[in-house]
This record gives sequence, structure tokens and C-alpha cells, in this order.
Amino acid sequence: MNYRFKKNIVTAIVAVFIVITALYQFNYIDLQTFLCLLIAKIITTVNFFIGLFTYDKGLNKDDKSFLLMVLGGQITRLFGVLIFIILGSNMLKLNNNLFILLVFIFYFIYLILEIFYLVKARSNSLTKYYG
Repeated sequence: MNYRFKKNIVTAIVAVFIVITALYQFNYIDLQTFLCLLIAKIITTVNFFIGLFTYDKGLNKDDKSFLLMVLGGQITRLFGVLIFIILGSNMLKLNNNLFILLVFIFYFIYLILEIFYLVKARSNSLTKYYG
């Protein structure tokens, strides 16, 4: 399940990057919107894969360690995204409203995918131990 899920996610992420680039190339979106989309997508994609990595590391641990890894990782990643939002909006002179909106949209989409992955992976992990 994990390999197929990750393969489908990577395929969808590449497809979204291709669509964003095509929209810019065919002049459906301007440069400012393109940069906001691209940087927001990169920030949240990196955040998502770091989350999957921490989930994979915590799945075979006991419940206390698992919870510590998941919640600690979530808080750390949330502050990392906050730092990148501040840096992106201040240093790159992006459209703040659009950039923050896009980061939150991508963040919540990835958060739903993380929850789905975690529920499926945890249930598979528990079935392995309890039968």
C-alpha cells in the first residue's frame, strides 16, 4: 500500500507542476501568480514528504514514541512552513494574499493525504501485530 500510494502521489504532484507550468507558458496566469503557485507548491510538497518520512519511522515504534514522532514532527513542520511563508513573502516580494492562500490550500490538501496515509499505514501495522 505504501509504495503504490507514494507512487500515485508523486505522479499527481508532477502532473500539477506540469499544469502550472503549462498555464504560465500559454499566458493563462502571469509571472507573479506562477511564482506564488510554484513556491507554495514546493514548500508544501517538501513538508508533505518530510511528514511521510516521520510517519514511516514512527510506525514500528510503541504508541508513546509514535505519538511523539507524529505530533513533534507536525509542530516542527508547521513552524518550518511558517518560516518559509515569512521568507517567501518578504524576500521574494510575492503577492502576500495569494501566496498565503495557496500555501494553506496546498497544506490542507496534503494534510488530508497525510491523514489518509497514516490511517491506512497504521491499520496495516496493527493488523501485522494483532492478526
